[in-house]
Amino acid sequence: MNPIVASGAASLAGVLIRKVSGHSSSPSGNVMLEPKEFERALNKAGGSRERQAGQQQVADLRQRLMQRPEVEAAIYSQPPGSVTGLELRPDGSLSLRTSAGPVAVQLGSATRELAQAVYSASAVQAAAGVAAANSATQAPLVLPLQMVQGTALR
Repeated sequence: MNPIVASGAASLAGVLIRKVSGHSSSPSGNVMLEPKEFERALNKAGGSRERQAGQQQVADLRQRLMQRPEVEAAIYSQPPGSVTGLELRPDGSLSLRTSAGPVAVQLGSATRELAQAVYSASAVQAAAGVAAANSATQAPLVLPLQMVQGTALR
């Protein structure tokens, strides 16, 4: 049999099989999915449940940090409405962002470890699993007031 005819017959057979199996394909041979099917496949491949669980873990860690006595005391020592957010560093140090400028917060060792965990979890979540750079060169993590809503911030 002629190789060109054999190749064409095999290609036609593949198209017919895809049509019979319910999948349509583009001229390039790629399978075409309906938008809803594509979204389901994308969520399945992208691990949307795992991503949501990771986001919830980060939110829980942030909430626990906000409820630590040192953090609450530092926030309440500032004029009402002046705290705009928190700034965390890889070493676990924390500063309040206020309208008058940054205010360092003295943390106990347990709270410092929690702050490091918040920083790490937030960085991993933001990078979607990309390996973090050397912590000496990492920028501070700024948590705007909206990201810590539901806390005792005033």
